[in-house]
Amino acid sequence: VRMALATLIEEGLLTTRKRGGTQVVKKPFQPPSFLLPATWRELVAFGAQITPQTLASESGCVPLVPPGVAVRGTFASEYQRLLRVHTHEDAKFCFSELYLEQDAYSALAMKLPTTTLADALGNDPSVIASARQHLSVAPADELIANALGVSLGTPLMQALRWACNPDGLIIYWAKVSFLSEYVHIEMDLLK
Repeated sequence: VRMALATLIEEGLLTTRKRGGTQVVKKPFQPPSFLLPATWRELVAFGAQITPQTLASESGCVPLVPPGVAVRGTFASEYQRLLRVHTHEDAKFCFSELYLEQDAYSALAMKLPTTTLADALGNDPSVIASARQHLSVAPADELIANALGVSLGTPLMQALRWACNPDGLIIYWAKVSFLSEYVHIEMDLLK
């Protein structure tokens, strides 16, 4: 019985106090776990599950590519930079630094307040001819820590994503940082 009670206390289902007894608590919050998209089509569908909130928007920017990341495609001269926090059921789980080629931004600006960039771009092969994703673990910097309410240096799942038009121009670049308890990855090891 003691071992069972200790397990329930560890799981957060019971609380105990000296001379206060043991009490049942509400089921602890367990964040939803999203399967990280592995294709552009999955990324577009993923956008329908989350709610973006734009924190800042700036024109005339160019993305910085981290060392060691091999990017296929050519960068445009100017991008619209968007800083966004993404939520699911009012819980912040993701921070994104997004770059959308300036002409593409002008064409999609009306859709962007309520949708993700990938969702706004859609699945049309005449717009998105190729797309790549690079996954890693990275620490939360000051900007991300403040936006997500975590400690500086918290390990996050980071996805670098980019998509090119048929001419090889990178029209979408994203650095997306997820709280690790909200995401998981599955891969078919025989493909």
